[in-house]
Amino acid sequence: MVAVPNLNKKRRMDRQLVTQGAEGRVYVGDWLNHSVIIKQRFSKKYRHVDLDTHITQERIKAEARALTRCRSLGIRTPAVYDPYESSEVILIDFGLSSVEERAEDKAVDLYVLERAVLSTHPNTEAFVSCCISAYKKAGSNAAEDVVKRLDEVRTRGRKKIPQKPCTSTP
Repeated sequence: MVAVPNLNKKRRMDRQLVTQGAEGRVYVGDWLNHSVIIKQRFSKKYRHVDLDTHITQERIKAEARALTRCRSLGIRTPAVYDPYESSEVILIDFGLSSVEERAEDKAVDLYVLERAVLSTHPNTEAFVSCCISAYKKAGSNAAEDVVKRLDEVRTRGRKKIPQKPCTSTP
């Protein structure tokens, strides 16, 4: 992924908007003859320019550290990625990442993932349940604590997620 605070207007890249969120826009494009995902971060007009620049730079560094750590653990997170050459799921957005070992933080991450899947893929509650079951099975004793905490996080959520049982074994 190429993180671009402001796309250089003198050197326009061929790109196509994929999505836009609160933190920026994500494009598919071509950079130095490579297919890439380009993340353009927005400046926050309500923040002082120096503070905004500092926060943006820190988030980009945190994202790069998370990508590096994930890759060192064997998770497929290439720096440059052509989404049309692979059918595998590859996580690329670590914009608000941190490295924490607390069950609460991990449970919140699982909750955010769960909400993201369910909001973009309706009727996938059983799939999400299978993912949580696989997480418990693959994890250590701490994984059980994380899943218990996930139940607590769900109760604090604004919208309740209907739970469907996992019908297959991971």
